[in-house]
Amino acid sequence: MPKQQQIAGVSTNASAKNTVKILAGAEENIDLRFNITYIRYPTGVLLSMSSTKQQSSLNRLKRIEGQVRGIGRMIEEDRYCIDILHQIQAVKAAIARAESEILKDHAAHCVSEAITSGNKKAQKEKVSELVDLFDKLKR
Repeated sequence: MPKQQQIAGVSTNASAKNTVKILAGAEENIDLRFNITYIRYPTGVLLSMSSTKQQSSLNRLKRIEGQVRGIGRMIEEDRYCIDILHQIQAVKAAIARAESEILKDHAAHCVSEAITSGNKKAQKEKVSELVDLFDKLKR
């Protein structure tokens, strides 16, 4: 069995309209506690991110995770609502920065590779992915 890579996928909430394209060889697992679908792709399928950038993104997301846990403690401790809201805004900004870095990396590697490959199907696929992503941002 090939080594696996875990990628957080989309919300499994029935009211959510998010979808994700699952590539051949992937395994799908649903974590009902957090309403998240995890998709395991064989190693090499989505490894366009350099190990440095990947580690940087993981570190950033771990810090965000810690911030979210801190917000939960603030709520449990009945802290002042405005302080909690400021922390929520900080988490949202941190997530936006993480999203931006991953998007830049995707454009610099995956999209660039599709363009330079000359493969029309791959080019259309990558452009379509970006259009879909930006379309979701408008909602």
